[in-house]
Amino acid sequence: MVRKALLTLAVLALASCGHPAEQLGTRPTTGTTAPVNDPAVLAAADKVVPVLEQRFADFYAGVRVRDEVPDLVVYRKPNPHLDAEVTRLAPGARIEFRDARYYLAQMKDALPCAMGVPTVVVAGPAVDGSGVGVTTTGDPETVARELEDRCPAMEFTVEKGAQPVPAAG
Repeated sequence: MVRKALLTLAVLALASCGHPAEQLGTRPTTGTTAPVNDPAVLAAADKVVPVLEQRFADFYAGVRVRDEVPDLVVYRKPNPHLDAEVTRLAPGARIEFRDARYYLAQMKDALPCAMGVPTVVVAGPAVDGSGVGVTTTGDPETVARELEDRCPAMEFTVEKGAQPVPAAG
């Protein structure tokens, strides 16, 4: 009897955790809440990203969907043909073009150089084309200097992080 009562209390406690709207997958809205996952913006991203990666690889840096606006931000090296093609492919979406320092292929090419630093545990291109983000278990300033020496053609943002935990297997 006591065991059944404890089990019932545990189930009730777990069931009451969290916000009710979060449990239902919705959130309360107000008159100022922007649409989330705007279908036109998501469809635009689905259409333009493959074209940017294939036809404009020497200009394209990344894409960000901003639900709060809603719009699609395309980060790229300036190219009027790229801008015209994105606009043509996504006529129903609000699109903002922003200049990038590097294009995606340049940032990807710098990843092996970054991962060659022994204390670097994660490295990846910045969606805005500003360079490569790096997480290290070492001193960030020391790693930043080492990356400047090893990979002078790329800009790195270095932050301190933990060693990844290997998956059990």
